[in-house]
Amino acid sequence: MFNQNPRVCITFIGETKIPENFSNEELNIIVKDEANAGIITSKVFITEFESAVVFGKVKLVENEAEKTNTLRLVCEKYTLTKMDYFPMVVKSGLNITSVYSIEIEEITAKRKKYGKNGEELKWGKKE
Repeated sequence: MFNQNPRVCITFIGETKIPENFSNEELNIIVKDEANAGIITSKVFITEFESAVVFGKVKLVENEAEKTNTLRLVCEKYTLTKMDYFPMVVKSGLNITSVYSIEIEEITAKRKKYGKNGEELKWGKKE
């Protein structure tokens, strides 16, 4: 499939969470006035997120050292405590494992994050 059309788009998702901008007591006061519906919508039913989208061309990695190094990086991230067994795993599975790289042509990214006061941190602003 990649030989016929190597163009790809991949989305990477970083940290996500639902911020707690108000206590339950504060929310119970806010909802007493229907005019506050916008506050509930914009500051309660929200998600903080960070993501990046990569566009590019995918290619099969055929160099054994590059494949091994790539697999090592993945395994160190997800199975760090089992790395003593990595040499055996690579030896037994490298020839049946495909590794691909992406020649990046474009990256876009965005985030939504809230500060301690419940206000959105826009334009890369940090607390």
